[in-house]
Amino acid sequence: MRVKKERIEYLDLLKGISIILVVFCHKVTLSSDTILGNIIMATAWAAVPNFFFVTGGLMHQSKELKCEKYLKKVFRAYVVLCIWKLLYLLFYSTFQEITFSKIDLVKYLFMFGDISGVETGHLWFMYAYLFVLLFYPISWFLFKNEKDGHPILIFLLVILFAGSILVTSCNFIFKVISDLTGIGQLTISVLAVFPFGRYGNMLFFFIAGGFLLFYREKIKKVMDTRNLNLCFPILTIIIGTLGLVFVKHYETGTFTWNNTYLTNGYSRLMTVVLSLGLYLLIQNLPVKKAGRFLAKWFGTNTMGIYYLHMPLLVFFQVNLGPYFEEYYSFGANILKTFVALLICTGITLVLKRIPGLKVLVE
Repeated sequence: MRVKKERIEYLDLLKGISIILVVFCHKVTLSSDTILGNIIMATAWAAVPNFFFVTGGLMHQSKELKCEKYLKKVFRAYVVLCIWKLLYLLFYSTFQEITFSKIDLVKYLFMFGDISGVETGHLWFMYAYLFVLLFYPISWFLFKNEKDGHPILIFLLVILFAGSILVTSCNFIFKVISDLTGIGQLTISVLAVFPFGRYGNMLFFFIAGGFLLFYREKIKKVMDTRNLNLCFPILTIIIGTLGLVFVKHYETGTFTWNNTYLTNGYSRLMTVVLSLGLYLLIQNLPVKKAGRFLAKWFGTNTMGIYYLHMPLLVFFQVNLGPYFEEYYSFGANILKTFVALLICTGITLVLKRIPGLKVLVE
């Protein structure tokens, strides 16, 4: 008899909040001059890091790593990704002409390629997930060998942080100095020295999540002793959010949304600060009625919502966008977000009841 694992409620709540932020920041219906919308868009950069915090925490809790089960997990994630890419292609072909060759189709479906006219930009998350899955056996082994493995993992975290986050911050500081002084700008080349490529930042969050969950009681005890349960997480959220807003202001010259995303958002030091603050806040707060609702309906259905929300938002945009563009506002984006969440959650719950199809949303 298969024993159902007990869920950790605050992690489901964190996932629920994170998927809300993800849907909020895609296909936005914000007015370009909104400041509040711009602030929430900055806060949304904490969503994906927290998904990796949670995933890393739960996966590194596993007491054993069976090769067959692990390989099935990787293979299933890859196959499900390929199926969803096929479904996206069929969906986008219903309202526009999509042209591609046979080799383009093979690259698109099986080799992480793109086809013009098919929006798959958000699938980078699954590419990053597959990347950390490939590294997982190493991090799991080191994590379980606490005495010798944890120092190695901490060293690895330092390298990942330096190569994927600190370098970005240093290059930003160099740019500011260059603009202020007029001297040539210095730039540190990440690829020249640091390993792990474009998804090193996600591997950092993934491994860090293992430590956050493993040491949660010790962290909570320290924060309890010093009365930091709420003030520290809230302060880090404020610092992280405002830091990202000011970085974007420096790059664009405005505090408004202005239809512009922050560049390299997941590789910013302030994103780490913000993400950690959100994680600790949700961990330390009691999960009450509203939190349980978000955890149950959104937090446990994040994969289905993730795969479904983008084509649904594109459908809204194509069919309703021209009629409602003049009404774009912060409130309109809130409405868009929760309508999309409810529809995607409903579809996900239906698919979960159908054998053979539930794998697409689990």
